[in-house]
Formats: sequence, C-alpha cells, structure tokens
Amino acid sequence: MLKSIDLMRWGHFESNRVCIPSFIFWHLKSKQCIPTNKKTCLLASDVFANSEKIIELGGEYIPIIQVPKVLSKEWIHLIGLKSKLTLTDMLNILSSINNDTNEKGYFKRDNIRRVGLLYNEIINGLNELTIQEEKEIKDWAKKK
Repeated sequence: MLKSIDLMRWGHFESNRVCIPSFIFWHLKSKQCIPTNKKTCLLASDVFANSEKIIELGGEYIPIIQVPKVLSKEWIHLIGLKSKLTLTDMLNILSSINNDTNEKGYFKRDNIRRVGLLYNEIINGLNELTIQEEKEIKDWAKKK
C-alpha cells in the first residue's frame, strides 16, 4: 500500500523520527514525469485522465495522460490527475478549436461534433454556475 507520508529515523536514538513526504508522491507533484498526448511530460496536476469522455471533449487540445489502458478512478486519484473538465477548460478548448482551421478556414471535421458536445456540457451545467463562472462566459463570448 502506498502512503503519502513516510517515517524516517535519524540519529543515534531509535526515538528520533521525522515524517517526510513519500518520494513517489513528491515526485508526481514536483517533477514533469507524466507522458501526455502532446509528446511532452508534465506535472500530474496539469494532466487530464484518459477517460473516453475527456478524450472525446478535449482531443488534442488538452494534455491527456498517454498510457495504453484507461485508468481507474483509484489510479487517477492516486496519481493526482485532473478527472473533470472545468468551465475554463471547456472555454479554452473552444477557443483552440476556433483557431484550428483547415487551409480554407473551415473547422476540422472532427471538431464539428466536439464543439456540439462541449456546448452541451456547458448548457447542462448552467443551473450550477457561480456568478464568477457566468462572468467568465460573458467575458469569453465578448472576445470572440
């Protein structure tokens, strides 16, 4: 079992002990070691889990962990990956899609469905928006 705190003994006396962060968890939080679909390694806290929904909504526009199998909820929590897209994430993806067009200036075919799915996610969460999130949407819309 992995623990987030290790007990380290030091000095001459057995009772001299200090609690230190586990190396594994320190490494995940401190080092860019998680491989992503962007062909880079990032901090675990900056990478999304590889769930079907996140891949479908985010595609190439967000850093998603690059491993052969879909990770379980336990692994996602243990590693410290992002498991949900926030409103800000979805608006950033939409902005990236808007800037990513083919040579004729049209959206890529894959992105037409993605835009609809993202708007559906935003609409489904409208009842739970905070005042700050409402302002964020208004500001984002004004930029477009």
